Amino acid sequence: MARDVSPQQPAATRVPGAEAPAGEGPGVEPAAGRPQAGGAQAVLVYVTAANAGEARRIGRQAVEQRLAACANVYPHIDSFYWWQGELVEDHEAVVVLKTRRDRVAELIRAVRGWHSYTVPAILVFEVRDGNPDYLRWLEEEAAPGGR
Repeated sequence: MARDVSPQQPAATRVPGAEAPAGEGPGVEPAAGRPQAGGAQAVLVYVTAANAGEARRIGRQAVEQRLAACANVYPHIDSFYWWQGELVEDHEAVVVLKTRRDRVAELIRAVRGWHSYTVPAILVFEVRDGNPDYLRWLEEEAAPGGR
């Protein structure tokens, strides 16, 4: 699938080994207005599910309850894992929940209650940087009590 790039904003290219543009790269602090460590930092919560229906249900409930600002469902993944001493090859789905660090404990409790698995994969990834406007939107939408 081709990536849609408008003529006003050409796709960025980076040459391997070249220096990162100013304001990017290791050791650079986020720009003003972006969430910082210790604040309500943005996180991605990766959850596998038995099927696309379960992933959609988890995503929708998380967003409806404002435990997450957004949910993305990947309806089909192939998984390989050990379960009760057996190597399992399985078809699953994934839902990625975008939320705030201060909502994670509540979100994990809720997902465990909604999930069909005995031991669901619920993994949290810190967002180090991103579109400041999007990060502000995420902060507002996933805030306790919502907008």
